[in-house]
Formats: sequence, C-alpha cells, structure tokens
Amino acid sequence: QGRLVETLTDRHMEAGYHSVVWNADSQSSGMYFVKMLASEYLKTQTIMLVK
Repeated sequence: QGRLVETLTDRHMEAGYHSVVWNADSQSSGMYFVKMLASEYLKTQTIMLVK
C-alpha cells in the first residue's frame, strides 16, 4: 500500500557502524521496506515480519 510506517532515526551520524531497533509490536505481519540513506548512498532492504 506504500505508506510510511515509521521513521526510526532522522539525524546526522558520524561515519561508522550503527544499528537501530524497530519495535514492531503494533505492526501487522507482512512485507516491509527499509530505506537507508547516507549522503549519496541509498539502500532499500525488504524484510518480512511474521508474528
């Protein structure tokens, strides 16, 4: 359906490895897309949430 579910973080981060935890308790099972953007880098990852 293509709607924004949640923004996990939207702030400047220094170079390095970072992780973000998504609490999906209030979300339905299904396929979700995670979009990661860093300067010129853009990655979209598909995840399947199964409850």
